[in-house]
Amino acid sequence: MKLIDVKSPSEYLTQDRYFQKLKAQLSKDFSDSDFDNELAPVKIDTPNDLPVLVNQFLNQLFIKSTEQFFQLMYKVDIPDTDIKNQIITSGIDMDALTELVLKRELLKILLREKYSS
Repeated sequence: MKLIDVKSPSEYLTQDRYFQKLKAQLSKDFSDSDFDNELAPVKIDTPNDLPVLVNQFLNQLFIKSTEQFFQLMYKVDIPDTDIKNQIITSGIDMDALTELVLKRELLKILLREKYSS
C-alpha cells in the first residue's frame, strides 16, 4: 500500500478544489471567528496569502497563549515528534510550523478523498 505524501502545500494552493477544501479544513480546525473573517477574502489568485495568514494566526496564538497554541497543534494532529524536532532544531520557527500545519491539513483532505469514494 502506498502512503500519501504531501511534499509541498504550494502544489495544491493553485488548484481551486484543494484551495477551497483547505480553507474549509483550516476554518474547522482553528475554530476562531477572527481567523474566519481574515480567511474569507483570501482568493486562489493570491495563494501565498493563505500561508501568510496561517503563520500570523499561529504567531498571535503562541504569544497570546502557548497552551491554546499546543492544543491547536494537537487538534490539527501535528505529531508530537515533529513539534519537538522542530523546536529542538530551531526553536519556535513559525514558518516551519505553518508548513507542518498546511501539510497535515492537506493530508486530511487527500485521505478523505481517497477513502471516501
